[in-house]
Amino acid sequence: MAIYVVVLYLVYLTKTRLILLFLLVYPLLRVLMNYKKWFTIKRVFVIFLMTTLFIYFLYTRVTEWFPSLVTLRYENSQDSSFNLRFYLYSLIEDNFINGNWIERMLGKGNEFSRNFIRAKFDHDLMPHNDYIRILNDWGVVGFLLFIYFFYKIGTKNKNTLFVSLVFMLLFYSNMIFNLFMISILIIQYFNNGDSDEDQLKKT
Repeated sequence: MAIYVVVLYLVYLTKTRLILLFLLVYPLLRVLMNYKKWFTIKRVFVIFLMTTLFIYFLYTRVTEWFPSLVTLRYENSQDSSFNLRFYLYSLIEDNFINGNWIERMLGKGNEFSRNFIRAKFDHDLMPHNDYIRILNDWGVVGFLLFIYFFYKIGTKNKNTLFVSLVFMLLFYSNMIFNLFMISILIIQYFNNGDSDEDQLKKT
């Protein structure tokens, strides 16, 4: 408990709101998964994935209902960081939509979205939304293959699940191409014993 409080405080100091929100929800999620059969690993993964896919839309609604959350980092109640990120997201989204059929299905090439933003602003701003970045760079086929791979390693057991949940949140910090984070998840997958399904078979 003491370690959890320390971590919560340190994340609060960084003002990293998505991770802070996750840490606040984390204890409740653990309890629900331990005592409510409906909250299976696969369901939690899918729900979290669907939620993070639409985080920009949800954040816009939250700031309308709870504007004080914005002032946690910005005294003038204007979240300039989010505004920039959403603008960059919109540019990549438009670029994906305006691509031809083959580009939408197979993508425009690894790092295309990053280079597109860099060329437009003459600065490496990064897209700051790895969901749209994967979709534009790897296409619908690549996006679905990645999600399937991510689902398979993220739903092995509770350890891989919670690492994958943090990873999803970091998709908004350009972490999808960070080999360090995906390596941790893969290591967790191969070094944390049986899957939950295998454990049930043994009992």
